[in-house]
Amino acid sequence: MSTKRNKTAKQAFAWLIGIMICASVARAAEVTMTAETATGTDATPTTIFARDTPAVFALLRMEGVKKGDKLRAVWFADDIGDAAPAKTKIAEKTMTMEGDPTEGSFSCTKPGKNWPAGKYHVDIYANDQLATTAKFTVEAAAKTTEEPPKDTAEDGAEPK
Repeated sequence: MSTKRNKTAKQAFAWLIGIMICASVARAAEVTMTAETATGTDATPTTIFARDTPAVFALLRMEGVKKGDKLRAVWFADDIGDAAPAKTKIAEKTMTMEGDPTEGSFSCTKPGKNWPAGKYHVDIYANDQLATTAKFTVEAAAKTTEEPPKDTAEDGAEPK
């Protein structure tokens, strides 16, 4: 008799695990998200950054994210020339939601003195499912223009 109970208990446990897995998959499908990049949480979104930008932020708008959901940002350098191989992962951060947010953000600080010029992206995952991607570019600094020699006037007149 106890063998039959053990078999029934095992079947019930397997059934319960199956339902939990299906619920997790359905839950991930309910999350929708968009991301834009910016220089701060209150900054205007942009996709182009200077090399000396202290940090790039991924600003998130979310629907269906609930308390306990895990969001993860994975930052990549897609093409930064000789500075690193293509598709190099440069940062990864995870956070667990405390409430039911509709907005949020992740940030990635500049690696070293400046960002290498090139193309980058950040992948945002909700409960280990890719939810959205934001691409951005870091541009090389503009060349400084030479100042006129100190002994000439700006209007072209001869110095006195």
